[in-house]
Amino acid sequence: SPDAEAIPADRRPEFSTQDGAQIDSSLTQRSPHQNQTCRATIVRRRAHATAENA
Repeated sequence: SPDAEAIPADRRPEFSTQDGAQIDSSLTQRSPHQNQTCRATIVRRRAHATAENA
């Protein structure tokens, strides 16, 4: 929907700043390979959420 497009992904409820902080803190405690996998999962989740909101 146009409303979803107007809101940056990181400002949408499913990606609150608290969630972001938890994700960042967990990433710093992981190996580079695990970080890459985790980030890819986050990107897919964001893309999926964007597609569902469209």
